[in-house]
Amino acid sequence: MQGRGNPDDDARPQAAYVSRVEGGAAGAIGMAADTAFWVEGFEHVAGRLVPTTRRTALGESNALQQAEALARRLPGAAAFALVTGEDGSEAQTILGAFGDVPDDVMDGLAGG
Repeated sequence: MQGRGNPDDDARPQAAYVSRVEGGAAGAIGMAADTAFWVEGFEHVAGRLVPTTRRTALGESNALQQAEALARRLPGAAAFALVTGEDGSEAQTILGAFGDVPDDVMDGLAGG
């Protein structure tokens, strides 16, 4: 969000909020990890669902709350996390999806 804009403005941040975590998947292998959280909103464009909105989130629950709220204004939204290990490895996770989202998002949510 820039300046005095409305908090619901469709800001497109360059980087998601990153937190340093120890635990979860990273902790299971004995390393700390950086985790970035963000939300994407989806709209129908030319008969396809495309991402049109991207917002950073402060953590997992914040990302899920934002995605649910965004899906009330748009056809759908999803919350994501990207974990980067100290060795540079990355793992993207779909935390949740609300409303109408592309099939590849739903496949990722189902683990497929």
